[in-house]
Formats: sequence, C-alpha cells, structure tokens
Amino acid sequence: MPLRPPSGISRPLTPPISVAELGAHADTHSDIGADRVSPVVGPLGMIGTWPQLANRLNKTVFTAAAGIRFQSFVFDGRYLYAGAREGPGRLFKIDPATMTVIATLILSTDNYEYLNSLAFDGQYIYMGIFVSMLVEYRVAKVDPVTMTEVDSVTLAMPLDPRALLFDGDYLYAGLGTSPGRVVKIDRATMTVAETLTLNAGEDVVTSLAFDGTYIYAGLSTNPGRVAKINPVTMARVSVLTFAADEQTVLSLIFDGTYIYAGSHYYDEGWEITYPKLVKVNPITMAKVATLQLSGQEQTRALCFDGTHVYAGTSRFPGEICKVNPATMAEVSKVTLAAGENAVEALLSDGTYIYAGLTTSPGRIVRMALTGTGEVEVIELAVTNLYDFSERSAPNIQVLFPWADPVKLSNPGTLPVGNAYETAWSPNGEFLVVVHNNNPYLTIYQRSGTAFIKLPNPASLPTTAAFGVAWSPNGEFLAIGYLASPYIIIYQRAGTTFTKLADPAALPAYRGKGLAWSPNGEFLAIAHESSPYVTIYQRAGTTFTKLANPATLPAGNAYETAWSPNGEFLAVAHEGSPYVTIYQRSGTAFTKLANPADLPTGSAYGLAWSPNGEFLAVGGLGARFLTVYQRAGTTFAKLPDPATLPSGNTYDVIWSPNGEFLAFAQNGSPYFGAYRRSGTTLTRLANPAALPNGDGSGVAWSPNGEFLAVSHYNSPYIAIYQTSRNLPAKGVVTIAGTMREGS
Repeated sequence: MPLRPPSGISRPLTPPISVAELGAHADTHSDIGADRVSPVVGPLGMIGTWPQLANRLNKTVFTAAAGIRFQSFVFDGRYLYAGAREGPGRLFKIDPATMTVIATLILSTDNYEYLNSLAFDGQYIYMGIFVSMLVEYRVAKVDPVTMTEVDSVTLAMPLDPRALLFDGDYLYAGLGTSPGRVVKIDRATMTVAETLTLNAGEDVVTSLAFDGTYIYAGLSTNPGRVAKINPVTMARVSVLTFAADEQTVLSLIFDGTYIYAGSHYYDEGWEITYPKLVKVNPITMAKVATLQLSGQEQTRALCFDGTHVYAGTSRFPGEICKVNPATMAEVSKVTLAAGENAVEALLSDGTYIYAGLTTSPGRIVRMALTGTGEVEVIELAVTNLYDFSERSAPNIQVLFPWADPVKLSNPGTLPVGNAYETAWSPNGEFLVVVHNNNPYLTIYQRSGTAFIKLPNPASLPTTAAFGVAWSPNGEFLAIGYLASPYIIIYQRAGTTFTKLADPAALPAYRGKGLAWSPNGEFLAIAHESSPYVTIYQRAGTTFTKLANPATLPAGNAYETAWSPNGEFLAVAHEGSPYVTIYQRSGTAFTKLANPADLPTGSAYGLAWSPNGEFLAVGGLGARFLTVYQRAGTTFAKLPDPATLPSGNTYDVIWSPNGEFLAFAQNGSPYFGAYRRSGTTLTRLANPAALPNGDGSGVAWSPNGEFLAVSHYNSPYIAIYQTSRNLPAKGVVTIAGTMREGS
C-alpha cells in the first residue's frame, strides 16, 4: 500500500462561525432595555443535530415563578441556558429533553441586577447585566458547570449592553446609546479592548450578528439601519438604511449567506403594527427582499434551524412564523395558547424551537414544528425558584444516530479519479470532492438527498488536489494541490466560484491539508518542504503570509486544524513528534510542549472536538488512531479503544455533536466510527454498504445528517444519511459542545 496523500478534516463547525453553520441561532429583543442574543456555539463548534427526529410533534411549556420573564437563550450543545431579566436576574440551566431546571444562578440578593443578554464561547457563558442601583453595566463570565460567576468587567460609562456576541476571539457588547456603541472585550482578562462609536443618528444597538468576517449591528432607528463593522480594526465599514416602512431593527441572524433583520411598520392611521423580515446581502450591504409577516406587532426574535428562519412576534398571545429564506415566503405560523404572550427570545437546536415569553408567570415553550403546527401540550410547573441546585436530571433515553446509516444513491456525475478529501459548506448546501484527474475538484449542490454537480470554475487546479476547506461563512473555498502555486482560493457568489489572485508569498511546495480559523481571519496550509506549514492572514480578498513559527514541524506536513476557539493550531506531519501544536497570540504562534505519549507514526488526519476538549490524530504505525484530552495547554492521551482501526488512518472527523468520531482508512471496511462516552471510545458496527476502495477523507454535514467518505475506485465518493429511519419516540441528547461533568 503506497503512502497516501494527506486527507484532512472537513470541519463544518469552524465558524462561527455563524450559527447557521452550527444549525442554531438566537436573537431577541425587549423594549425595556432587555436583550439581544447572538450566541456562537462552540465557535465554534457547532451544534450536532439529527433533523430526521424533528417529526416528534410536541410542545412542552416550562413555567417559572410569577414575575419571571425570559428574554435570552444560549445552548451549549447539551443544556439550554435561559436568562430572566427581572431583578434579581437569574440564569436557569435547563435539561431540554425534560424541560427541568438543573441549576439556577441568582445574580444578587436584591432586586437591582437585571440580566439583559447572553452569549456563549464554547466554554463560558457571558451575561450582560444592568445594575440599576449603581447605574452601571457589567458583563459577567459564568462557568456553566458550576453555575458560578468567575469574573466580570464593568463598562466605563453607564451604558446598557443590549446585545452580546462572540466572534471566536473576542466578546462584543452592543450598547443602547445615541449614537450606538459596540465594545470589544478580551475574554481572558475581562477588560475592554476597544470601543467603536457609530455615526450620529445611528442609535441604540439592539442586536448583533457575525458572518465569520464582519459584525453587523441592528439599530433602533426609524427607518431601521444595519451597520457593518470590521472587528479587527473596530471600524465602521458601512451602514444600510431600510425603507421608511421598515422601522427599527430588533433582531438579526445570519444563515451562512444572508443577514436577516426583524423589523416592523407602525400604521398611525390604523394604529396597527405589522411585523417584517428584511433579507440583506452582507457582501454588498444591499437589501434583497422584504417579507411582511402575517399577524401584527413587532418582530422581536429570530432564529435559524439550518433550513428555515423563524420569527417571533410580540403579539398577545405570541406567534412564531416559519419562513423559507430562499423564496422569502411564509410557510406556516403557530399561534401560542392564551397567556403565552410576546415571544422575546428564540433559539433552535436543530430539533426543537425554544421560545422565551413575556408572561406572568414566565414561560419557555419548546416546539418541534411541522407544516401543520399541530401540538400536544404538557405543562411542567416549578414551585420553588430557589431550590433547584440539588435536583438531578432524570435518566433519559438516547437514540443512536449510527443505528442505521444508509448509503445514498451515487451522484449522477461522479468525480474523475481517486478522491483524496471532501468538505461540506458551512450551511450544508455544497459538497466538494478533490481528486487526481482533471478537473481535480468536483462541486455538488445538495437538494434533499440528491447531489447535482455544478459547472466547473473557470480557473482550475492544474494537477491533483489533496486538500479542501471552506471559510466559516461559506464565501471562500481553498484548495491545496501539487503544482505551483500549490494553493488556489475561490470566492463564491451563489453557485459561481471565482479564483482570487494568488498570495504574494506561496507555500514552499506541494499544498495539502488546509484549515480556516473559526473567525475566517487566518488560513493555514500544510505542505511538503520546510517550513511545512504556511499561515495567511486574510483582509478582504487579500492573503498575507505571516512569519513562520519559531519552531517548525519536523517533516512534510499533511493536515492542519484549528481549535474551535481559534487559540490552537495543530499540524500533522512526518517525523517525531508527528503532531505539532501551536498556541496563537495575535499573529504569533508558539509551539507547545509535546504530549507525553506520541502517535506511533506519521500523522495524516486531525480533528478537534466541537468543544475543543479532544484532539484526534489519525496516521501510520501500530496504533493508527490517537486521541488526546486537552486541559489548558496539556494534552493527555486517552486509553486506546478496545478495537482500533485496522489500517493506516488518513482522516478523522468528529460529529457536530461531539459524540461520534469517524475515520477513513486503507483496507476494508475503508471507514468506520466510534461513539464517545466521557473518555471511552466504543467502535460501532459498520454500515451494510461500504465504499468501493481505500478511504481517504471523511466529512460530517454541519447538522449531522450526512457523512461523506472520499475514497479510491469508482464512484470515489460515498454519502451516508446517518440519522435515517430512527424511531420518533424517545429523546436524543444533542451535545454539540459537550462538557463532561456539566
């Protein structure tokens, strides 16, 4: 068996990374200075969901004590965290399977701290808090495992942080000032790094969204406005002003391609408010379309489930409209029950929609929506607000997404030659396969379970291509190949891929595995010949080579992988220690101490778990697979699985929920998977239908529904639906950023 060209990690979860790439997003609003939530989950690591289970038709209502109003959500992949504004503010940790409270953090013993907004960085939760007695505003850092506050920063001026956002590096707070301000916060030190003040008339930042490169701020102006901000320079790039009947942007989301803004129009003559949804092209900052939703009142909350946009309105009772974002048409609408009023917060975990309501007592409604909107209602009353810390989650049934992975029919047009790697776009719409014959890459557009080949780009690689990676926002596609310039980068507009100008400084030799940092600012490529890894910093469509790390990999490199928070860059290569891990500080990369227990041979595949806790390494030698658990900057090898891969492992990939680890290998069965429970990996049974040749690459779709395997021998690509035909009963634990012990 000849040495295989490198396979790589096709990480749909690097985003944040927009939530669209994760399959979940929340964004909420309140007129009384409440909140705005644009959580990036895991940045980074995205949420794993099994959409085929979404036909579980039920609605569960979680009811809290009187006077509790839920206005913000984040989801860590396992638990739902709900912020209640009323003083003293409270953070509820909720088991979404049973809608029971696991723990509660009360901000203070008095009534003067109001929880306005929430964000999640893959490890910590951040709360935007208004302290009314002191007339000050602070952002608090919370450990979700212990549900304790570990640090906070008080903003320099008494400004209301109505929106919080994490971009993979920094935390951003949107403030309710005139003009509006966005504060950039260093999470490590919890200090203010920089503040951007918008122009006159660009008032009150009510919502924030992130597309992987730029931040977008929704403004409470009439007409509504959206400001585009460069988070690196903290400079205002441009502002889009809406039409006169599109007033006040109360919510924002990003679906991987477009920005959606929740707006409304108040007809003074009839004294009626009409909810609106505005679709914006973030690249051109031009309005694409506006949809007037059925019903009345304001569009205060938006979320995206990977397919549809959901809009919550402030009507009594509340309404949730399901929208097809492609056609900007309303598909259906659910009107909540009497007393379930004013949807202030929405979040999708890929299976359910969670709605935070302005009611007394406060309520959270969980729904699995269908086109009919039919529901079965179960109400769970909470009688003692202060006594949840001792309650343990009940045992829950976990359905097994690998129970029946079904191989789909081959695409009508196949790749041309042995395939070396494959990658999904962050929104799951496109699948790319790179291979050894002209045109060297094949791009498919997915429609349901069908894959239609797109026309080839006008400019193609000139030789066999071995590496492929999408930028977190899906705008750029990078390919590594075997002839100068060794790297080719496309900019995507719809289904058109336009080659960008080559970087001024090229990789030293044959380009192989690539990886984008979670915020889309950096692109790393592994290659043969020293320095073995080349790292670019992107500004717009320009890629500037950074200085080489002081300590280089020991030999020809085959793959690169960024941790979900962008702090670490791992490189797989020949020569001991076989994997080199760098810690990034700005544009400097410092090599960490080698793990005590090294891989047994040259490393080819790398994959970080969605929460950044585990690093899987595939390669040659006696073991073929090595998995490390990270604690700070220390990497401890996990015990080997009872059954290891039976051949050289050329690629590894974690499922979006962090529960499964798939690998590609030479020799039958050509690929396989493990299920992780804590630090134990258990080998799963092989699917009934296997690829036709040695596996070279594996890629899970962003929502966890599909697994693609690139391989030798026709048809060169095998695509499995991993969650098909599962029973509709029971509960699936979604653990996109699973934290053991939480």
